[in-house]
Amino acid sequence: MNIVADFGRIKAELTLVDDSLELILNRYEDSKVSLATVKTFGTGNTLFYLPVAPLYDLLTGEGNKALAGLLLSVMAYLHQITGIPHFREDYVYLESIYAMIEEYTADGGYWEDKDEEKYILDHFEMIHVKGDYTLKRMSDKKAADCLGKRTERFKGRNGTDKELLACAKKLAALHIDYPYRSVMDGMQTPNETDYDDGYIRAEQYLCFYWSSVDCLQDQLLETVNAELNEYGAIEEPLSIQYFDRVQEMPLHDMDYERRLFEILHELSDILYDLEHGKLNGKDQ
Repeated sequence: MNIVADFGRIKAELTLVDDSLELILNRYEDSKVSLATVKTFGTGNTLFYLPVAPLYDLLTGEGNKALAGLLLSVMAYLHQITGIPHFREDYVYLESIYAMIEEYTADGGYWEDKDEEKYILDHFEMIHVKGDYTLKRMSDKKAADCLGKRTERFKGRNGTDKELLACAKKLAALHIDYPYRSVMDGMQTPNETDYDDGYIRAEQYLCFYWSSVDCLQDQLLETVNAELNEYGAIEEPLSIQYFDRVQEMPLHDMDYERRLFEILHELSDILYDLEHGKLNGKDQ
């Protein structure tokens, strides 16, 4: 009872000092119990779904090859080093969602018009092929390794070019400060039981997918939102400081996460502009 009372008192005092910290009692595998503070980097319940269709169009088109190369290096780095999965990989959440929609379509569950149904099924065949192509290019180690060199050589010609260059520079700087750090490194959940009882896994809201403007967008988001809304908590980056011994100062550092998610927001806007044919603020 004394432990419970002291824990409640310390927790209340900690809230007055820093309400972003949570006080917990943590049990180690050897049954040792330690007091700890937890700081969570909130992702804002945002779906960070990054479309790869703009990358495919740039890589296979007759346009700006330098822009295509820089975007490839950015997305390859995020995939290989940062740890963001691609929807054409096995056992990835969005791969299963696409597969479920395709199966439901084949069974006549979405579209009554047979011509529209055939169009959708043909569309799936297309994104399988093109999605596999982007996955292969994004998995090439050289594409990620030359991020810094491509950033140094790239000359932005318009608004979107310059925005991508600024984004690439931030990512290259992040790599220098945190070499080979993955966003998944800091993802934690309190324990296995809570996780099984309804945590949204990081890969469920952080992933490369096909496109935000194709015919599957509405069905995809409806399916995802319907499923994720059933969960009671979300897996997010956590920083834990243990007090099994005297701590001289707070050690919670979320600099990597803050900078990375800022880059992801900016990249999302850039990919949106590319998908909607907007360059330098104008429709093309």
